[in-house]
Order: sequence, then C-alpha cells, then structure tokens
Amino acid sequence: MYISRFELNKKLRETHRLLQSAERIHAAVLGCFPSNTQQILWRIDDIDSSKFLIVVSPIRPDFKHMQEKYGWNNGQSAGRTVNYMPFLSKLKTGDKFRFKLDANPVFKFSGKNVSESVKHPRKKGKVYGMQSIEEHNNWLISKASKNGFLVEKRAVSNTGEVEDRVTFIVRKKGKLRFYKSNNEKRQLVTIAIATYEGILEITDVDMFRKALTTGIGRAKAYGQGMLTIAKI
Repeated sequence: MYISRFELNKKLRETHRLLQSAERIHAAVLGCFPSNTQQILWRIDDIDSSKFLIVVSPIRPDFKHMQEKYGWNNGQSAGRTVNYMPFLSKLKTGDKFRFKLDANPVFKFSGKNVSESVKHPRKKGKVYGMQSIEEHNNWLISKASKNGFLVEKRAVSNTGEVEDRVTFIVRKKGKLRFYKSNNEKRQLVTIAIATYEGILEITDVDMFRKALTTGIGRAKAYGQGMLTIAKI
C-alpha cells in the first residue's frame, strides 16, 4: 500500500475546473493507475494556503498527466509517494491518534420509525443523509466499532455519574453536488458529506489497518471514506 500527496497549482484554470467536480477528480485519479486498479481512496485537503490531492492506493501512482495539467512547469514533481506499510505495521491496539475522516454519513430507511417518516417523508429502502449533529455523531460511533477503533469514552462527571463523552467533532457537513455523464446525458448527483476530526483509540489493529487502506462508508469514488491519522 502507498500513500501519496500531490500539490495542485491553484493558479491554473484547469485546476479550478477540476475542483468543481468530484467526477472529474475521480477520473484524474484513475488516470494515475493501470485500468481496473481497485481500492483507491482520494481526498482533497487544504493545508495552510495550499491545496493537495491525497491518495491511498495498492500500487504507486504515476502523476505525470496530473503534473502536466494541474502542476507546475518548473521541472519539479508536485507529487510525493511513500510506502504505507512500514507505518501500518507499527500500529498497536491501544494506540491513540488524531484523525480526520471525510465521509458520506447515510442510512437506509427501514420504515420502522414511523414518526420520523411522517416528519421527514421517506421511502422504505431508500438511502438518506444524516440531519442532526447527534445523528452524525452516532453514525461515526457505529462505524468506529466496526472498523477497529473507539471515538467514545465513558467519563465520570463531578457528581459521580457515568456519562458518554465523544472525542471528536463534526468540522463541517453539507452536500456535494456535481454532474455525472450517463449515456451521453448529464445527471446531477447529490451526496451528503461531513468531515470528522478528533482523537481515536485503536481497539482491533487488523480491522483498523483495513479501514485505513479501504476506507469507511460509501461514495469512496467521490472523495469520501478516507481515514488518516497523525500523532497527538
């Protein structure tokens, strides 16, 4: 596995056009790999005043075409790739890290919650985005337990009562909209998105490594699902 970072040249018109559509970014990322390469994750990050494309992939990407269209014509590559495996191999159960996750927090409506269905008309079996902060929090807590990490702790209050305390925040939430070509027609795609940041603790190192390399949740082709960690 490899993790890569490519700095986008924000001064270029082509870069601005690229960033307007998750479909275009997805196509550009796929162009860095042989056809049929699986398990590619990507995300756009703002770091200081620069904008970066972050990629996690099973093989090393070739950023040549990205360099020509979205990089700098100064002879220096805007991309950097490192082997992810040495870092992944050192992870241990109980380790704590700062994390960032861009995600598509959704649920499939089962029809069981009738009052909620009346309040927000929903169809059984259809996928909907989370609405409230509490719903967003519960989505991540549920996903964490299935991906080998913990973002919720039991804390004792001043009164001696045990209470739940989340160790993360929803940095931003909203909707991602872009047009996708479908049989020569343009189709508007809308995806619910949220960025989570906070502190996590590894509870199952094998499951956690899989989450780092294959992502969490839906819409991975469109820049969602990538979990990254850093030392506290």
